[in-house]
Amino acid sequence: AENPIGEGGTCAWAMGGVDPGTTIALYFDITNNESSPIPPGKRRFLQLVTRYQHSSGRYRLRVTTHGGMWCPDPVANKSALAASFDQEAAAALIARISVHRAREQEPADVLRWVDRNLIRLCRRFADYTQEKSETFSLQPTFSIFPQFMFHLR
Repeated sequence: AENPIGEGGTCAWAMGGVDPGTTIALYFDITNNESSPIPPGKRRFLQLVTRYQHSSGRYRLRVTTHGGMWCPDPVANKSALAASFDQEAAAALIARISVHRAREQEPADVLRWVDRNLIRLCRRFADYTQEKSETFSLQPTFSIFPQFMFHLR
């Protein structure tokens, strides 16, 4: 990106060291105004350029590109979104964000945030009849996510 972005207000990041056990999470808040909707068939791309020093002492450059289709209408394409949901990864990322928030916010506020996210997910992807809890069901791709959030709390 040419424009400064993120909490650090930058377009480049550095890490002191990376090994096979290192995990990095990137969070994207995608916004699109209603006046210019994403056209069907539009592709998205993410490109990471990594420059590192190999154990031989030489510098290397690795470019990783990931592409996919945008989901222009999340309401109409709910099944496509549900099929791509990774509940284990989502739980790990929610936990990371919660820890970050806990450094700056009251614990009760962080718990409310976790609860709101779970409610929002269930409202969008669960099948249920209002006021009838026995009708509530989630697709298999979401089946253990609520349990993860319960134990995170």
